Amino acid sequence: MQLVVALIVLAIILFVALYPNRCVGVSARKDLPGPRGLPLVGNLFQIWPNRRRMIPLMEELGRKYGPLSTVTLPGWGRMIIINRPEWLAHVKQNDVKSYTRGPVAVSIFEQFPGHFTPVSSEGAAWRASRKSIQPIFAVKSFQDHLTSAMNEIVPTCISLLRDVAKNNMALDWNDLSGRIALSIFCKTAFGVNTHMLRGDLACLEEKDVFIETVLELNEISAGRLFNPYWALTERLDGTKRQFDSNISKLWTAVEALIAEHSDDKRSHVNPEEKQTDFLTSLIQGHSEENPVFLRNIMVTLLFGGRDNTQNSLSWALYELSRHPEWLGRMRKEALELDQAGSTPTFSNLNSYVIHLAVFYETVRLWPGLPKNARYAIVDDVLPAIPHLDLPEVPVSKGTYVLWSDRIIMRDPTVYGEDAAEFNPGRHISPDGKFIKPALPNFVTFGAGPRYCPAATIVPYEWVCIWAPLLLNFDFEGINEETRDVGDTLTNQMDKPFMIRVRSLDKQELLETI
Repeated sequence: MQLVVALIVLAIILFVALYPNRCVGVSARKDLPGPRGLPLVGNLFQIWPNRRRMIPLMEELGRKYGPLSTVTLPGWGRMIIINRPEWLAHVKQNDVKSYTRGPVAVSIFEQFPGHFTPVSSEGAAWRASRKSIQPIFAVKSFQDHLTSAMNEIVPTCISLLRDVAKNNMALDWNDLSGRIALSIFCKTAFGVNTHMLRGDLACLEEKDVFIETVLELNEISAGRLFNPYWALTERLDGTKRQFDSNISKLWTAVEALIAEHSDDKRSHVNPEEKQTDFLTSLIQGHSEENPVFLRNIMVTLLFGGRDNTQNSLSWALYELSRHPEWLGRMRKEALELDQAGSTPTFSNLNSYVIHLAVFYETVRLWPGLPKNARYAIVDDVLPAIPHLDLPEVPVSKGTYVLWSDRIIMRDPTVYGEDAAEFNPGRHISPDGKFIKPALPNFVTFGAGPRYCPAATIVPYEWVCIWAPLLLNFDFEGINEETRDVGDTLTNQMDKPFMIRVRSLDKQELLETI
Protein backbone atom coordinates (compact mmCIF):
# COMPACT_ATOMS: atom_id res chain seq x y z
CA MET A 1 0.00 0.00 0.00
CA GLN A 2 2.80 2.40 0.89
CA LEU A 3 4.40 1.64 -2.45
CA VAL A 4 1.17 2.52 -4.28
CA VAL A 5 0.88 5.81 -2.41
CA ALA A 6 4.52 6.60 -3.12
CA LEU A 7 4.04 5.90 -6.83
CA ILE A 8 0.96 8.13 -6.94
CA VAL A 9 2.83 10.95 -5.22
CA LEU A 10 5.76 10.55 -7.61
CA ALA A 11 3.39 10.57 -10.59
CA ILE A 12 1.77 13.78 -9.36
CA ILE A 13 5.17 15.39 -8.83
CA LEU A 14 6.22 14.33 -12.33
CA PHE A 15 3.07 15.70 -13.94
CA VAL A 16 3.38 18.95 -12.01
CA ALA A 17 6.95 19.25 -13.26
CA LEU A 18 5.88 18.51 -16.84
CA TYR A 19 2.80 20.78 -16.79
CA PRO A 20 3.57 23.52 -14.25
CA ASN A 21 1.19 26.12 -15.69
CA ARG A 22 -1.12 24.33 -18.10
CA CYS A 23 -3.44 21.38 -18.59
CA VAL A 24 -2.14 17.84 -18.81
CA GLY A 25 -1.17 16.94 -22.38
CA VAL A 26 -0.77 20.54 -23.57
CA SER A 27 2.58 21.69 -24.93
CA ALA A 28 4.23 24.85 -23.61
CA ARG A 29 3.91 28.09 -25.61
CA LYS A 30 6.32 30.63 -24.14
CA ASP A 31 5.89 32.80 -27.24
CA LEU A 32 2.25 33.60 -26.40
CA PRO A 33 1.11 36.04 -23.70
CA GLY A 34 -1.65 35.13 -21.29
CA PRO A 35 -2.51 34.59 -17.63
CA ARG A 36 -0.43 31.98 -15.86
CA GLY A 37 -2.31 28.79 -15.19
CA LEU A 38 -2.02 26.23 -12.43
CA PRO A 39 -0.32 22.83 -12.68
CA LEU A 40 -2.41 20.12 -14.38
CA VAL A 41 -5.62 22.21 -14.72
CA GLY A 42 -4.26 25.30 -16.46
CA ASN A 43 -6.64 28.27 -16.32
CA LEU A 44 -9.62 26.28 -15.07
CA PHE A 45 -10.10 28.41 -11.95
CA GLN A 46 -9.87 31.63 -13.94
CA ILE A 47 -12.33 30.49 -16.60
CA TRP A 48 -14.76 28.60 -14.36
CA PRO A 49 -16.24 31.69 -12.63
CA ASN A 50 -16.42 33.40 -16.04
CA ARG A 51 -17.72 30.46 -18.04
CA ARG A 52 -21.03 32.26 -18.60
CA ARG A 53 -19.44 35.63 -19.32
CA MET A 54 -16.68 34.80 -21.77
CA ILE A 55 -16.95 38.00 -23.80
CA PRO A 56 -16.19 40.21 -20.76
CA LEU A 57 -13.31 37.84 -19.95
CA MET A 58 -11.94 38.16 -23.49
CA GLU A 59 -12.31 41.94 -23.26
CA GLU A 60 -10.32 41.88 -20.02
CA LEU A 61 -7.61 39.73 -21.61
CA GLY A 62 -7.55 42.09 -24.58
CA ARG A 63 -6.98 45.12 -22.37
CA LYS A 64 -4.10 43.34 -20.63
CA TYR A 65 -2.44 41.39 -23.44
CA GLY A 66 -3.80 42.82 -26.70
CA PRO A 67 -5.62 40.89 -29.47
CA LEU A 68 -3.43 37.78 -29.01
CA SER A 69 -3.37 35.72 -25.82
CA THR A 70 -3.71 32.12 -24.69
CA VAL A 71 -5.28 30.03 -21.95
CA THR A 72 -5.63 26.30 -21.37
CA LEU A 73 -8.70 24.47 -20.10
CA PRO A 74 -9.42 20.77 -19.47
CA GLY A 75 -11.39 19.35 -22.38
CA TRP A 76 -10.41 22.18 -24.67
CA GLY A 77 -6.64 22.02 -24.28
CA ARG A 78 -4.94 25.16 -25.54
CA MET A 79 -7.03 28.07 -26.76
CA ILE A 80 -5.43 30.96 -28.64
CA ILE A 81 -7.52 34.13 -28.67
CA ILE A 82 -7.18 35.84 -32.07
CA ASN A 83 -9.27 39.01 -32.02
CA ARG A 84 -8.02 40.44 -35.31
CA PRO A 85 -9.92 40.40 -38.63
CA GLU A 86 -6.74 39.46 -40.54
CA TRP A 87 -6.29 36.30 -38.49
CA LEU A 88 -9.98 35.49 -38.59
CA ALA A 89 -9.99 35.85 -42.39
CA HIS A 90 -7.15 33.31 -42.60
CA VAL A 91 -9.01 30.84 -40.39
CA LYS A 92 -12.26 31.29 -42.33
CA GLN A 93 -10.53 30.83 -45.69
CA ASN A 94 -9.09 27.56 -44.43
CA ASP A 95 -12.22 26.42 -42.63
CA VAL A 96 -13.20 22.78 -43.23
CA LYS A 97 -9.79 22.12 -44.82
CA SER A 98 -7.53 23.08 -41.89
CA TYR A 99 -10.04 23.92 -39.16
CA THR A 100 -13.26 22.37 -37.88
CA ARG A 101 -15.67 23.14 -35.08
CA GLY A 102 -13.83 20.61 -32.95
CA PRO A 103 -14.96 17.86 -30.59
CA VAL A 104 -16.13 20.21 -27.81
CA ALA A 105 -18.61 22.11 -29.98
CA VAL A 106 -19.72 19.08 -31.99
CA SER A 107 -20.54 17.08 -28.84
CA ILE A 108 -22.72 19.95 -27.62
CA PHE A 109 -24.41 20.73 -30.94
CA GLU A 110 -25.24 17.06 -31.48
CA GLN A 111 -27.59 17.52 -28.53
CA PHE A 112 -29.05 20.77 -29.91
CA PRO A 113 -29.87 21.46 -32.72
CA GLY A 114 -29.09 17.75 -33.29
CA HIS A 115 -27.30 15.16 -35.41
CA PHE A 116 -26.99 15.55 -39.21
CA THR A 117 -27.09 19.36 -39.03
CA PRO A 118 -24.47 21.74 -40.46
CA VAL A 119 -23.44 22.88 -36.97
CA SER A 120 -22.94 19.37 -35.57
CA SER A 121 -21.17 17.60 -38.42
CA GLU A 122 -17.81 17.78 -40.15
CA GLY A 123 -16.20 16.62 -43.38
CA ALA A 124 -18.42 14.73 -45.81
CA ALA A 125 -21.34 14.77 -43.38
CA TRP A 126 -21.14 18.57 -43.12
CA ARG A 127 -21.01 18.96 -46.91
CA ALA A 128 -24.07 16.73 -47.34
CA SER A 129 -26.00 18.60 -44.66
CA ARG A 130 -25.04 22.00 -46.03
CA LYS A 131 -25.94 20.92 -49.56
CA SER A 132 -29.38 19.85 -48.40
CA ILE A 133 -30.34 23.34 -47.23
CA GLN A 134 -28.39 25.50 -49.70
CA PRO A 135 -31.11 25.56 -52.41
CA ILE A 136 -33.55 26.95 -49.85
CA PHE A 137 -31.66 30.25 -49.89
CA ALA A 138 -31.42 30.68 -53.66
CA VAL A 139 -32.93 33.91 -54.99
CA LYS A 140 -35.81 32.09 -56.70
CA SER A 141 -36.68 30.23 -53.51
CA PHE A 142 -36.26 33.45 -51.58
CA GLN A 143 -38.93 35.12 -53.67
CA ASP A 144 -41.22 32.09 -53.76
CA HIS A 145 -41.08 31.21 -50.07
CA LEU A 146 -40.57 34.46 -48.25
CA THR A 147 -42.53 37.15 -50.07
CA SER A 148 -45.93 35.54 -49.53
CA ALA A 149 -45.15 35.01 -45.84
CA MET A 150 -44.09 38.65 -45.38
CA ASN A 151 -47.21 39.91 -47.18
CA GLU A 152 -49.35 38.07 -44.65
CA ILE A 153 -47.43 38.55 -41.41
CA VAL A 154 -46.52 42.25 -41.61
CA PRO A 155 -50.19 43.39 -41.92
CA THR A 156 -51.05 41.09 -39.00
CA CYS A 157 -48.34 42.75 -36.95
CA ILE A 158 -49.64 46.21 -37.86
CA SER A 159 -53.16 45.21 -36.80
CA LEU A 160 -51.85 43.91 -33.47
CA LEU A 161 -49.81 47.06 -32.81
CA ARG A 162 -52.86 49.25 -33.50
CA ASP A 163 -54.64 47.49 -30.64
CA VAL A 164 -51.56 47.82 -28.43
CA ALA A 165 -51.45 51.56 -29.13
CA LYS A 166 -55.21 51.98 -28.68
CA ASN A 167 -55.01 50.38 -25.24
CA ASN A 168 -51.82 52.27 -24.29
CA MET A 169 -50.18 48.96 -23.35
CA ALA A 170 -46.57 48.39 -22.45
CA LEU A 171 -45.13 45.88 -24.90
CA ASP A 172 -42.06 43.64 -24.70
CA TRP A 173 -40.46 44.40 -28.06
CA ASN A 174 -38.01 41.53 -27.67
CA ASP A 175 -40.89 39.07 -27.29
CA LEU A 176 -42.81 40.57 -30.22
CA SER A 177 -39.68 40.41 -32.38
CA GLY A 178 -39.43 36.71 -31.60
CA ARG A 179 -43.07 36.16 -32.53
CA ILE A 180 -42.62 38.03 -35.81
CA ALA A 181 -39.46 36.12 -36.70
CA LEU A 182 -40.86 32.72 -35.78
CA SER A 183 -44.13 33.37 -37.60
CA ILE A 184 -42.16 34.22 -40.74
CA PHE A 185 -40.08 31.07 -40.41
CA CYS A 186 -43.00 28.70 -39.80
CA LYS A 187 -45.10 30.19 -42.58
CA THR A 188 -42.15 30.05 -44.96
CA ALA A 189 -40.82 26.66 -43.89
CA PHE A 190 -44.04 24.78 -43.29
CA GLY A 191 -46.73 26.85 -44.96
CA VAL A 192 -48.65 26.90 -41.67
CA ASN A 193 -49.78 29.61 -39.27
CA THR A 194 -48.73 28.94 -35.69
CA HIS A 195 -51.12 31.63 -34.34
CA MET A 196 -48.37 32.98 -32.08
CA LEU A 197 -48.85 36.33 -33.87
CA ARG A 198 -52.45 37.44 -34.44
CA GLY A 199 -54.36 40.66 -34.73
CA ASP A 200 -55.72 40.38 -31.18
CA LEU A 201 -53.98 41.23 -27.91
CA ALA A 202 -54.60 37.80 -26.40
CA CYS A 203 -51.76 36.28 -28.43
CA LEU A 204 -49.23 38.33 -26.44
CA GLU A 205 -50.24 36.54 -23.25
CA GLU A 206 -50.00 33.07 -24.73
CA LYS A 207 -46.85 30.99 -24.29
CA ASP A 208 -45.31 29.49 -27.39
CA VAL A 209 -43.53 26.15 -27.28
CA PHE A 210 -41.00 27.12 -29.96
CA ILE A 211 -39.98 30.40 -28.35
CA GLU A 212 -39.73 28.95 -24.84
CA THR A 213 -37.91 25.73 -25.67
CA VAL A 214 -35.41 27.27 -28.10
CA LEU A 215 -34.50 29.98 -25.58
CA GLU A 216 -33.97 27.42 -22.80
CA LEU A 217 -31.94 25.11 -25.04
CA ASN A 218 -29.91 28.05 -26.30
CA GLU A 219 -28.99 29.09 -22.75
CA ILE A 220 -28.21 25.56 -21.56
CA SER A 221 -26.05 24.81 -24.58
CA ALA A 222 -24.10 28.06 -24.10
CA GLY A 223 -23.46 27.11 -20.49
CA ARG A 224 -21.89 23.85 -21.60
CA LEU A 225 -19.25 25.36 -23.86
CA PHE A 226 -16.71 26.37 -21.23
CA ASN A 227 -17.77 23.88 -18.57
CA PRO A 228 -15.64 20.78 -19.22
CA TYR A 229 -17.67 18.84 -16.67
CA TRP A 230 -21.16 19.76 -17.84
CA ALA A 231 -22.27 16.14 -18.23
CA LEU A 232 -21.69 15.71 -14.48
CA THR A 233 -22.75 19.11 -13.15
CA GLU A 234 -26.03 19.06 -15.10
CA ARG A 235 -27.01 15.79 -13.45
CA LEU A 236 -26.32 17.29 -10.04
CA ASP A 237 -28.15 20.60 -10.48
CA GLY A 238 -31.13 19.36 -12.51
CA THR A 239 -30.15 21.07 -15.77
CA LYS A 240 -30.09 17.73 -17.63
CA ARG A 241 -33.75 17.12 -16.78
CA GLN A 242 -34.56 20.65 -17.93
CA PHE A 243 -32.68 20.10 -21.20
CA ASP A 244 -34.29 16.71 -21.86
CA SER A 245 -37.76 18.11 -21.21
CA ASN A 246 -37.27 21.07 -23.54
CA ILE A 247 -35.69 19.11 -26.39
CA SER A 248 -38.50 16.57 -26.20
CA LYS A 249 -41.13 19.33 -26.38
CA LEU A 250 -39.35 20.97 -29.31
CA TRP A 251 -38.97 17.73 -31.25
CA THR A 252 -42.64 16.90 -30.69
CA ALA A 253 -43.74 20.33 -31.89
CA VAL A 254 -41.55 20.24 -35.01
CA GLU A 255 -42.60 16.68 -35.87
CA ALA A 256 -46.25 17.70 -35.48
CA LEU A 257 -45.76 20.56 -37.95
CA ILE A 258 -44.01 18.25 -40.41
CA ALA A 259 -46.88 15.77 -40.09
CA GLU A 260 -49.44 18.54 -40.57
CA HIS A 261 -47.53 19.72 -43.63
CA SER A 262 -47.49 16.21 -45.10
CA ASP A 263 -51.21 15.70 -44.43
CA ASP A 264 -52.02 19.01 -46.12
CA LYS A 265 -50.01 18.08 -49.19
CA ARG A 266 -51.66 14.66 -49.46
CA SER A 267 -55.12 16.19 -49.26
CA HIS A 268 -54.36 19.11 -51.58
CA VAL A 269 -57.18 19.45 -54.07
CA ASN A 270 -54.91 20.55 -56.91
CA PRO A 271 -51.67 18.54 -56.90
CA GLU A 272 -50.45 20.49 -59.95
CA GLU A 273 -50.49 23.77 -58.01
CA LYS A 274 -47.06 25.08 -57.18
CA GLN A 275 -46.04 24.73 -53.52
CA THR A 276 -43.75 27.39 -52.09
CA ASP A 277 -42.64 26.30 -48.63
CA PHE A 278 -39.13 25.27 -47.62
CA LEU A 279 -40.02 21.78 -46.45
CA THR A 280 -41.63 20.86 -49.77
CA SER A 281 -38.50 22.09 -51.55
CA LEU A 282 -36.31 20.13 -49.16
CA ILE A 283 -38.23 16.90 -49.67
CA GLN A 284 -38.60 17.34 -53.44
CA GLY A 285 -34.98 18.35 -53.94
CA HIS A 286 -33.53 15.48 -51.92
CA SER A 287 -34.56 11.86 -51.61
CA GLU A 288 -33.84 11.98 -47.87
CA GLU A 289 -36.35 9.87 -45.97
CA ASN A 290 -34.73 9.95 -42.54
CA PRO A 291 -37.29 11.64 -40.25
CA VAL A 292 -34.58 12.58 -37.75
CA PHE A 293 -32.67 14.35 -40.53
CA LEU A 294 -35.75 16.35 -41.55
CA ARG A 295 -36.62 17.19 -37.96
CA ASN A 296 -33.13 18.33 -37.00
CA ILE A 297 -32.61 20.33 -40.19
CA MET A 298 -35.85 22.17 -39.50
CA VAL A 299 -34.83 22.75 -35.86
CA THR A 300 -31.56 24.24 -37.14
CA LEU A 301 -33.35 26.53 -39.58
CA LEU A 302 -35.85 27.51 -36.90
CA PHE A 303 -33.07 28.29 -34.42
CA GLY A 304 -30.77 30.14 -36.82
CA GLY A 305 -33.35 31.87 -38.99
CA ARG A 306 -35.58 33.04 -36.16
CA ASP A 307 -32.67 34.12 -33.97
CA ASN A 308 -31.01 36.30 -36.62
CA THR A 309 -34.23 38.12 -37.45
CA GLN A 310 -35.41 38.51 -33.85
CA ASN A 311 -32.11 39.84 -32.57
CA SER A 312 -31.61 42.30 -35.42
CA LEU A 313 -35.11 43.69 -34.77
CA SER A 314 -34.63 43.85 -30.99
CA TRP A 315 -31.21 45.50 -31.02
CA ALA A 316 -32.21 47.92 -33.78
CA LEU A 317 -35.00 49.46 -31.70
CA TYR A 318 -32.71 49.54 -28.67
CA GLU A 319 -30.18 51.60 -30.63
CA LEU A 320 -32.84 53.70 -32.39
CA SER A 321 -34.43 54.58 -29.05
CA ARG A 322 -31.05 55.98 -28.02
CA HIS A 323 -30.51 57.68 -31.40
CA PRO A 324 -34.00 58.90 -32.46
CA GLU A 325 -32.58 61.01 -35.28
CA TRP A 326 -31.89 57.80 -37.22
CA LEU A 327 -35.41 56.52 -36.60
CA GLY A 328 -36.67 59.80 -38.05
CA ARG A 329 -34.44 59.43 -41.10
CA MET A 330 -35.71 55.89 -41.65
CA ARG A 331 -39.32 57.08 -41.44
CA LYS A 332 -38.65 59.91 -43.89
CA GLU A 333 -37.09 57.48 -46.36
CA ALA A 334 -39.96 54.99 -45.99
CA LEU A 335 -42.52 57.75 -46.61
CA GLU A 336 -40.74 59.14 -49.67
CA LEU A 337 -40.45 55.69 -51.24
CA ASP A 338 -44.05 54.86 -50.33
CA GLN A 339 -45.29 58.07 -51.96
CA ALA A 340 -43.30 57.10 -55.06
CA GLY A 341 -45.20 53.80 -55.14
CA SER A 342 -42.30 51.68 -53.92
CA THR A 343 -42.44 48.83 -51.44
CA PRO A 344 -39.45 46.71 -50.39
CA THR A 345 -38.55 43.90 -52.77
CA PHE A 346 -35.42 41.89 -53.22
CA SER A 347 -34.58 43.79 -56.40
CA ASN A 348 -35.08 47.32 -55.05
CA LEU A 349 -33.68 46.84 -51.56
CA ASN A 350 -30.73 49.17 -52.20
CA SER A 351 -33.21 52.05 -52.53
CA TYR A 352 -33.66 51.83 -48.76
CA VAL A 353 -30.27 53.37 -48.02
CA ILE A 354 -31.00 54.56 -44.47
CA HIS A 355 -32.75 51.32 -43.53
CA LEU A 356 -29.83 49.22 -44.75
CA ALA A 357 -27.30 51.47 -43.04
CA VAL A 358 -29.15 51.09 -39.73
CA PHE A 359 -29.49 47.34 -40.21
CA TYR A 360 -25.80 46.75 -40.92
CA GLU A 361 -24.72 49.07 -38.11
CA THR A 362 -26.99 47.16 -35.72
CA VAL A 363 -25.55 43.78 -36.64
CA ARG A 364 -22.02 45.20 -36.59
CA LEU A 365 -22.42 46.18 -32.94
CA TRP A 366 -24.60 43.18 -32.08
CA PRO A 367 -23.47 40.29 -34.34
CA GLY A 368 -25.45 37.06 -34.38
CA LEU A 369 -22.63 34.91 -32.97
CA PRO A 370 -20.78 37.11 -30.48
CA LYS A 371 -18.18 34.42 -29.72
CA ASN A 372 -16.88 31.50 -31.77
CA ALA A 373 -14.04 29.00 -32.09
CA ARG A 374 -12.32 26.63 -34.50
CA TYR A 375 -10.13 23.58 -33.96
CA ALA A 376 -6.93 23.08 -35.96
CA ILE A 377 -6.79 19.65 -37.62
CA VAL A 378 -3.36 20.37 -39.14
CA ASP A 379 -0.44 22.55 -38.13
CA ASP A 380 -0.97 26.09 -39.37
CA VAL A 381 0.53 29.59 -39.15
CA LEU A 382 -1.50 32.78 -38.82
CA PRO A 383 0.00 35.62 -40.88
CA ALA A 384 1.95 38.49 -39.36
CA ILE A 385 0.25 41.90 -39.09
CA PRO A 386 3.16 44.29 -39.61
CA HIS A 387 1.33 47.60 -39.04
CA LEU A 388 0.40 46.41 -35.53
CA ASP A 389 3.78 44.77 -34.95
CA LEU A 390 2.09 41.38 -34.52
CA PRO A 391 4.21 38.38 -35.58
CA GLU A 392 3.22 35.16 -37.29
CA VAL A 393 1.41 32.83 -34.89
CA PRO A 394 2.03 29.09 -35.16
CA VAL A 395 -1.11 27.05 -34.44
CA SER A 396 -0.42 23.42 -33.65
CA LYS A 397 -2.75 20.61 -34.61
CA GLY A 398 -5.24 20.06 -31.78
CA THR A 399 -5.31 23.75 -30.76
CA TYR A 400 -8.47 25.85 -30.60
CA VAL A 401 -8.54 29.42 -31.87
CA LEU A 402 -11.14 31.58 -30.16
CA TRP A 403 -12.49 34.98 -31.15
CA SER A 404 -15.37 37.41 -30.68
CA ASP A 405 -17.02 39.05 -33.69
CA ARG A 406 -18.33 41.66 -31.30
CA ILE A 407 -14.90 42.56 -29.91
CA ILE A 408 -13.33 42.66 -33.39
CA MET A 409 -15.96 44.99 -34.85
CA ARG A 410 -15.84 47.33 -31.83
CA ASP A 411 -12.06 47.65 -32.03
CA PRO A 412 -10.96 51.26 -32.80
CA THR A 413 -8.06 49.92 -34.90
CA VAL A 414 -10.63 48.15 -37.10
CA TYR A 415 -13.57 50.60 -37.33
CA GLY A 416 -12.07 53.87 -36.14
CA GLU A 417 -12.23 55.82 -32.90
CA ASP A 418 -16.04 55.63 -32.82
CA ALA A 419 -16.07 51.85 -33.36
CA ALA A 420 -18.09 51.24 -30.19
CA GLU A 421 -20.67 53.88 -31.13
CA PHE A 422 -23.87 53.45 -33.15
CA ASN A 423 -23.19 55.38 -36.36
CA PRO A 424 -25.08 54.16 -39.45
CA GLY A 425 -23.51 57.03 -41.37
CA ARG A 426 -20.35 54.98 -41.75
CA HIS A 427 -22.30 52.87 -44.29
CA ILE A 428 -23.43 55.84 -46.41
CA SER A 429 -21.23 57.47 -49.04
CA PRO A 430 -20.87 61.28 -49.35
CA ASP A 431 -23.24 61.18 -52.34
CA GLY A 432 -25.90 59.30 -50.34
CA LYS A 433 -25.40 55.75 -51.59
CA PHE A 434 -25.36 52.67 -49.37
CA ILE A 435 -21.91 51.19 -48.75
CA LYS A 436 -22.25 47.53 -47.92
CA PRO A 437 -19.67 46.64 -45.25
CA ALA A 438 -17.23 44.02 -46.45
CA LEU A 439 -14.77 41.43 -45.27
CA PRO A 440 -12.40 41.16 -43.57
CA ASN A 441 -13.52 43.86 -41.10
CA PHE A 442 -17.25 43.10 -41.25
CA VAL A 443 -17.59 39.52 -40.01
CA THR A 444 -21.22 39.28 -38.88
CA PHE A 445 -22.21 36.74 -41.54
CA GLY A 446 -18.95 34.81 -41.50
CA ALA A 447 -16.80 33.99 -44.51
CA GLY A 448 -15.42 31.06 -46.45
CA PRO A 449 -17.22 27.72 -46.77
CA ARG A 450 -19.43 28.42 -43.75
CA TYR A 451 -20.62 31.84 -44.92
CA CYS A 452 -24.17 32.36 -43.64
CA PRO A 453 -26.57 31.30 -46.42
CA ALA A 454 -29.25 33.66 -45.07
CA ALA A 455 -27.06 36.77 -45.37
CA THR A 456 -29.34 38.24 -48.05
CA ILE A 457 -32.58 37.13 -46.43
CA VAL A 458 -32.26 38.80 -43.03
CA PRO A 459 -31.80 42.38 -44.34
CA TYR A 460 -34.77 41.88 -46.68
CA GLU A 461 -36.98 40.72 -43.80
CA TRP A 462 -35.72 43.56 -41.63
CA VAL A 463 -36.51 46.28 -44.18
CA CYS A 464 -39.88 44.70 -45.05
CA ILE A 465 -40.84 44.87 -41.37
CA TRP A 466 -39.47 48.29 -40.44
CA ALA A 467 -40.56 50.33 -43.47
CA PRO A 468 -44.34 49.79 -43.00
CA LEU A 469 -44.13 49.91 -39.19
CA LEU A 470 -42.56 53.37 -39.28
CA LEU A 471 -45.33 54.61 -41.57
CA ASN A 472 -47.89 53.63 -38.96
CA PHE A 473 -46.31 53.96 -35.52
CA ASP A 474 -43.91 55.77 -33.28
CA PHE A 475 -41.97 53.79 -30.67
CA GLU A 476 -40.68 54.87 -27.28
CA GLY A 477 -38.58 52.89 -24.83
CA ILE A 478 -40.01 52.91 -21.30
CA ASN A 479 -36.58 53.04 -19.68
CA GLU A 480 -33.14 53.84 -20.99
CA GLU A 481 -31.09 51.31 -19.07
CA THR A 482 -28.03 49.90 -20.78
CA ARG A 483 -28.65 46.41 -22.10
CA ASP A 484 -26.41 43.53 -23.00
CA VAL A 485 -26.63 40.04 -24.42
CA GLY A 486 -27.65 37.11 -22.28
CA ASP A 487 -25.43 34.07 -21.93
CA THR A 488 -26.62 32.27 -25.04
CA LEU A 489 -25.06 30.85 -28.18
CA THR A 490 -26.44 33.77 -30.11
CA ASN A 491 -27.05 37.47 -29.57
CA GLN A 492 -30.20 37.22 -27.44
CA MET A 493 -31.10 40.34 -25.43
CA ASP A 494 -30.82 39.49 -21.75
CA LYS A 495 -34.03 41.15 -20.46
CA PRO A 496 -37.47 42.15 -21.71
CA PHE A 497 -37.37 45.41 -23.67
CA MET A 498 -40.53 47.27 -22.69
CA ILE A 499 -41.80 49.97 -25.05
CA ARG A 500 -44.91 51.99 -25.81
CA VAL A 501 -46.39 52.27 -29.29
CA ARG A 502 -48.29 55.26 -30.66
CA SER A 503 -50.32 55.21 -33.87
CA LEU A 504 -49.60 57.94 -36.43
CA ASP A 505 -52.26 59.44 -38.69
CA LYS A 506 -51.27 60.75 -42.12
CA GLN A 507 -50.97 64.37 -41.05
CA GLU A 508 -48.94 63.48 -38.00
CA LEU A 509 -46.75 61.23 -40.12
CA LEU A 510 -45.91 64.16 -42.37
CA GLU A 511 -45.19 66.35 -39.35
CA THR A 512 -42.84 63.82 -37.72
CA ILE A 513 -40.40 64.10 -40.60
